[in-house]
Amino acid sequence: MNFTLYLVGWAFLALATITLMIYRAVIGTDEDESLHVLDGEARMAVEQQAMFKKLGAVERWTKILVAVTVVYGLALGGAYLYHLWRQTT
Repeated sequence: MNFTLYLVGWAFLALATITLMIYRAVIGTDEDESLHVLDGEARMAVEQQAMFKKLGAVERWTKILVAVTVVYGLALGGAYLYHLWRQTT
């Protein structure tokens, strides 16, 4: 059995996950960690809410991709070990 295509698929998932993590880090650098609640800071509060929503979406997809990448990698590793075991017996 040839595992090359499956390995390329896993590498693509891993690369997408890493790219999303880097993207999250880049957009997170613009995040203002102060809470703006005064009337004069209403514009900043709206910007904070938009940034929080954007970061939440990116983090949700990052968690999903990490889980899929790990599960797929473990399944691929298990299938490869099973393939090796079947060849030796």
